Amino acid sequence: MGSKKFAVLHCADDSDYVKKLYGGYFGIFVRMLGEEGETWDVYKVAKEEFPEDNEIGEYDGFVITGSCSDAHGNELWISKLVALLKKLDAMKKKVLGICFGHQIMGRALGGKTGRATSGWDIGVTQVHLQPSKIFNSLKMSASLSVIECHQDEVWELPPNVEIMAQSNKTRIEMFKYGDHIMGIQGHPEYTKDILLNIIDRLLNHNLIEESLAEEAKSKLETSEPDKKAAVLSNNAAASLGNSMIPIVNKLQDIFAQLRSQTTIELPQVAMVGSQSSGKSSVLEALVGRDFLLREMIFAYTAHWCCSSCKGRGMLM
Repeated sequence: MGSKKFAVLHCADDSDYVKKLYGGYFGIFVRMLGEEGETWDVYKVAKEEFPEDNEIGEYDGFVITGSCSDAHGNELWISKLVALLKKLDAMKKKVLGICFGHQIMGRALGGKTGRATSGWDIGVTQVHLQPSKIFNSLKMSASLSVIECHQDEVWELPPNVEIMAQSNKTRIEMFKYGDHIMGIQGHPEYTKDILLNIIDRLLNHNLIEESLAEEAKSKLETSEPDKKAAVLSNNAAASLGNSMIPIVNKLQDIFAQLRSQTTIELPQVAMVGSQSSGKSSVLEALVGRDFLLREMIFAYTAHWCCSSCKGRGMLM
């Protein structure tokens, strides 16, 4: 089987904090979702960098990031992104949308998005999974703790789009369409320190009230998102959240190689629109694989795997 190729559709500028500590969100997404041997590119769509029509077919899948912009906005780049996503849907390309990406994908499918009826959701939110044969087979917990930071949401989706999860604040936390599109309102790529930095920046720019900032920080102090963000070592079995343990056990073969490595090697990546390319390096103190996200996506989209990959994490 040939090498897989994916692209991140980057919908915002990286903060100085994320660039300094993590090298930017592109690296975060590649570390979280990439498999060794894959090629990952990035298109800074918020800066009008889009794949050409003749390039789209080269990719096996796309990831749409979060953004400070509104998915219901009418800026030129947003309109162009909606048109691109409609094209990807028509081509049955695999697409994963995160937060803004979740919302803009819902819009492209014919749904409605706008300001959240219950206001900002910032902190760690309990997301309740809808009954699913896939999740039942994995013996997953009925709810997951997910980092959230959004004031917009998907209001409505077409009837042929399946809502996969909801929370007390947001009716559409996750959805999937067919066997090729999935949206997640939360930010499984965020760490606590990233969200704390975002909260401080929102407060400094008077975008949220101090009371909301304090409430969000309190949530982070008392709750743990369902993720593992630590360097793996030989025979590492501890520090997995309760809701993760059965998933990891069930899909043990997928991550057997990762668990046996002290350092996780990134896949081959190429930076589109920049001067650098080649294999990204790993900062061992910061590197992490969000097992829960990978395995949630695997659970939703196990049938995305072709018969020859035998379920080894070819997720999109």
